[in-house]
Amino acid sequence: LPRTAYVESGSSSSISVINTATCNAQNISGCLQVAPALATGINPTINIEINPQTHTLYSQSQDSNSLWVFDTRKCNAMHTSGCTDFAPTTTVGIAPLGVAENPNTRTIYVANESDNTVSVINTTTCNQHNLGGCNQAWPTAGVGNAPRFIGINKITNTIYVSNRLDDTLSVINGATCNRLTTSGCMQPQPITGVGSVPQQIAVDEATNTIYVVNQGDDTVSVINGAHCNGADTSGCNQSWPTVPVGDSPRGLGLNPTNHTVYVANSNDNTVSVING
Repeated sequence: LPRTAYVESGSSSSISVINTATCNAQNISGCLQVAPALATGINPTINIEINPQTHTLYSQSQDSNSLWVFDTRKCNAMHTSGCTDFAPTTTVGIAPLGVAENPNTRTIYVANESDNTVSVINTTTCNQHNLGGCNQAWPTAGVGNAPRFIGINKITNTIYVSNRLDDTLSVINGATCNRLTTSGCMQPQPITGVGSVPQQIAVDEATNTIYVVNQGDDTVSVINGAHCNGADTSGCNQSWPTVPVGDSPRGLGLNPTNHTVYVANSNDNTVSVING
């Protein structure tokens, strides 16, 4: 994509489109300008997913139980003519929140918070080049109570889903639950315990470590993916170590180059920095 950052704005039902060539650490000349807005559904949620091969941006709408399918070629830092056009949608579960794609299997997973499922979407048949395939019912995998966020280890083909109301992480085998094979989606998904009110997930594929931020007890759970993954869940039933962070942590990000985890603490206006 041509130097574009997309920032979701839940209150205004839009996504801001920022030109990163003129708004970055070295050049802030464009940062003070009002960014064009991409029109979305009502109450878009926290995550968006972009497929660079098909130039498709996927954004959830909790109020309409749908995933919006945008053409980034028509709305980016250089071309904004299509930003105000409402995009086609595809129906998912109730109150979709987290979304993530495994590009290796061309599958998008969407966490549906209010019906305790994960929708499994085929990005080869539902994208800006092929919208006809969006009009279908997608298979789902049953997970824990109030699933919110998704993390994917592409190397082990494991999908981790945080379940906010039962303090667990569901572990889905992406080899048997994807756009082509759904036999594993129909089976009960194994879980592993984490902290209180788990939220966002970060996966360090190089170390096979899964980090889960726990808003309710101000910690980050540290899970060894070698012993808890889609192909081998025998080690999931254990207590994982935790790292204390700030007050009411909600989001986290990972720099895979230096294995640093950054945790956003919503109640004390800080960012905790963890050496992975």
